[in-house]
Formats: sequence, structure tokens, C-alpha cells
Amino acid sequence: MNMTMRSVKFWGRLCMECLGLSLGAALVWLLFVGAGSGELFGTAGEILAGVLSLYPYYLLIVGAVLTAVMGMTYFQVYFPVVLSMNATRKSIARGIVGCMAGLVVGLLLISSAVWRLVPGEISSSGWGLMPLFTGILFLIAALGLLLGAVAARWGKVGMIMAGIMCALVGAGAGMTVALSDKGIIEFVTSIADGDFKLLAAAGVVLYLAAGVFVSRSLRKLEVRA
Repeated sequence: MNMTMRSVKFWGRLCMECLGLSLGAALVWLLFVGAGSGELFGTAGEILAGVLSLYPYYLLIVGAVLTAVMGMTYFQVYFPVVLSMNATRKSIARGIVGCMAGLVVGLLLISSAVWRLVPGEISSSGWGLMPLFTGILFLIAALGLLLGAVAARWGKVGMIMAGIMCALVGAGAGMTVALSDKGIIEFVTSIADGDFKLLAAAGVVLYLAAGVFVSRSLRKLEVRA
């Protein structure tokens, strides 16, 4: 098996594992919140339709968090492992960028498929927000790449910078939802009338730019003991 196929299998497996973790964590979160709020009641068909239509929202939120976390984890944990397998830094950069892009695309495809298959107002609103989710996920993935590269390139100082930036982003997002006096789902659906195609395009462009930055950063990156 040549090095290219080994790289594809390695990063592809990591991508699928992270996607599977997102699917499972989102389902647990949805069932926990639904059972606690009393929203998931009615006939079996109504409960199933409600779970399916709400599930993509939770999947995208969980996936966004994991995308940011894995962006830094790949550099700290998997970079030295893959490098020890005689992979080049260039191939590692491509693997990390491709793995995170695959995760984002997988989350979007699963969510859009569910919303297309399950009729209803919630699904319709979610489908209309796909450009928004596309932009946000690619922006978060780009941020994860940048922070991961910074932490790997500049060590503890980079990790501190990365932690502070993540905390600020998370606090800002939480305060935005809290100040809106709405739940997560209500907050997201309240902006369903917006046109977010430009945001989607910006997210993709910034992700590609982050990929270039990662490729350049890894050129001279040494493995730390």
C-alpha cells in the first residue's frame, strides 16, 4: 500500500470517527433536553417526526464544537504520529485540512438529508438556513486550523493564545443566545429570513486560506518531545 492510500485511510478513519461521535452526542443531547422539557410527547409518529426534525440542529451544534476541538487535537496528537510513519509534512497538512473539510461536509449532508426527508415547519426553516450553517461550520473549521497551527508552531504560548481565543468565542456565542431571551433552536430559527449565501462563500474562502496557512506552517514544524 503506497503512502497516499495510507494517508487517505488514516485521515478518513479519523473523520468518520469524529462524525460518528457527533451523531451519537447530538442524539443523547436531544433526548436528554426533550425528555426534560416535555416536548417529545404525542403519538409514536409525532415523536419520531419531532426528533428527526430537531436532530440536525443539535448535530450541527455538537459538530461545530468538535470541529474546533479536533482542529487543535490533530496538530498536538496526530502530527507526530503520522510524521513517524514517514509521511511528509505536506501530506500531513493536506490530511488535516481534508479531514476537517470532510467532517464539515458530512455534517451538512446528513442534516440537509434529514430536513429534506422529514416534512414540517422546523425542517423547512432548517433547510433555509443551510447557507448560514455552511458558513459558520467552515469558519469554525478555519479557526480550528489556525489555532491548531499556532499552538503547534509556538508551543505553550500558542496554546494559551488558542485557549483565550476559544474562550472568548464561546463566551460571545453563549451571551448572544442568552441575551436573545430564546432557546438555541428558537434563536437560530428567528433568523431564517436572512440571506446567508455570502456568508457561506466567505466561510469556504477563509477555510481555503487557513489551509494554505497550515501548509506553510508545517513546512518547518519540528516534533516536540
